[in-house]
This record gives sequence, C-alpha cells and structure tokens, in this order.
Amino acid sequence: MRKLKFFLDPISQLAPWLNKWESIGYTLANVDKYSYIFKEEDREVLYETIYVGDYEIKELDGYKKYLQSQGKRYFHIPLDQGGLITGDLGFLRPFTRQAEKLESTFSTKNREVLIIESPKSKPENPENNYAHLSKEYKSINKKYIVSMLFVLLGIFLVLRSIYKDGFRLLAGIALILLAIFLFDYLVLVIFSNKNAEKYRKKAKEQV
Repeated sequence: MRKLKFFLDPISQLAPWLNKWESIGYTLANVDKYSYIFKEEDREVLYETIYVGDYEIKELDGYKKYLQSQGKRYFHIPLDQGGLITGDLGFLRPFTRQAEKLESTFSTKNREVLIIESPKSKPENPENNYAHLSKEYKSINKKYIVSMLFVLLGIFLVLRSIYKDGFRLLAGIALILLAIFLFDYLVLVIFSNKNAEKYRKKAKEQV
C-alpha cells in the first residue's frame, strides 16, 4: 500500500501518523520523499523522528551504524516538505561552523529527518536539537519569502500585460497559476515561521 503524504511539521506530525498505521497492522517498507509504502505484517514497532540536518557525514554514519547494531531500521525524508513546490535550491545551514556548512548542507539535502523504527519494548527516544531545528526553519522561511516575491513579480508583469494589451486566455491562465502558487507560498511562509518559533521555545525549555 502506498500513501502520498505531506507534513507542514514532519518532526511532530509524522511519527503519530506512522504509529496510527502500525496500530492497525501496517509497517513502513520504504519511503521516497513524500511517498510512504506500507506492508501488512504482525510486528509491534514504534516510529520516532529525529532531525539530523546538522550532523556531519561521519557523525550521521556512526549513528545509523549504531541503530543497525540495535536491530532498528531507519528512513530519510526531507524537512522542507514544501520543496516539491519551491525546488531544491536552499540556503546553507546557519548554525554549523563555516568549514562544516557545505558538508552539513549537502550530505543531508532532502534527508534532514530520520525516521527510526524500533521494537515497542526498546524505543530509541531520540533527542532533537531544537535550537538548530528552529534556525533551519528560519532558513527555509527565507527561501519561501524569496519565492513568493518572484511570484508577486510575475503577477505584476501579467497584470501590466493585460492592462496594456487587453485580456488574453494565456495571460488569464498564467494569472490563475501564479495566484495558486502565491497561496501555497503564503501558507508555507506562515507555517515555517510558526515552526521556527515553536522550536525556539522548545530550545529554551531544553536548557
């Protein structure tokens, strides 16, 4: 069974959704960004998520080897679920040391969230770095704002064309598509900012 699913905040929303499917006998077989493949089997497992976008390559490889040694499975998904709309062009991660920014950015590109599958009797209880997660959402938010500004520019140019040359079907279609993109970006801007603030507060609670 395949399910296409998007999460505005995968760190908090994904695990409950997966555990709901597990409770009725479906476990995760594979993940491809936004597509989740389930298989029906009688296994009692628990799904958890951890943000690994700030991990260096060696650090992440070491953690995954540790999970394997514990008999636990893992899957990667993007933190930026709106990337399907905005594309993969993003910002360098602002919280790593300068020498590590490129490594951190490209080693986990579209793989910033790790889904961990553990036996229910042996949960992983991973600890997220909420301060880094908040900064990641701020970086994502900037990308959405820039994208939204380009859409607004497109709308302005189409409206100017209609004003000068009169209404044409092609211009009308372009205007509708741009309006849809503008709405999508607005939602993404609002929620990425909301997530950044939520995890900023959680980071304060961790201290």
